[in-house]
Amino acid sequence: TMNLHHDSVLVRSSDGKLIASGMTIPHSESPLSTHVMIQVHPEHRRQGIGSNILKHFLRNGRNQNNEEFCCRVFNFRPYSIAFAMKCGFEHSHTWIKMKFRNNSRTQSSRLSWNLKVRVLDVETELGLWADLQNRIFAGSPMYEYMTVEKLKDLFNNIHFDPSLIFVGEVL
Repeated sequence: TMNLHHDSVLVRSSDGKLIASGMTIPHSESPLSTHVMIQVHPEHRRQGIGSNILKHFLRNGRNQNNEEFCCRVFNFRPYSIAFAMKCGFEHSHTWIKMKFRNNSRTQSSRLSWNLKVRVLDVETELGLWADLQNRIFAGSPMYEYMTVEKLKDLFNNIHFDPSLIFVGEVL
């Protein structure tokens, strides 16, 4: 069985290669809605893989009283737009991609924030991290309380880089 709030699906070919994936992410509680993401390798499209993943997510979401499902589709992928529309999704919003080029050669001014930024010591300060995270996100929908044990499990992930965890201290 799948939990819609922590769901991911990986599809492998008979030789073990990853050919598709899908994931659901909670979006809002009122109305109860979920973001759905599905990716299928181009060589394996139009075989029903994406449709089956989506049907699975929709069925489980309906069983959990989900009222709305959202997905983001890039405008340069018309086949993805057609697939989503065929599955019952409707256009609801258009994003605009923007960028800023800094052509100025002048130095930016430095402000004194009275803030010291340092790398978190993962050997001795996991309690600090858990406490800060719990205080910041405590009222957020779907937030799960963080413990030192959960953080230790996070470090076991081969892709996790503890040198990228910083703490800001007000001086």
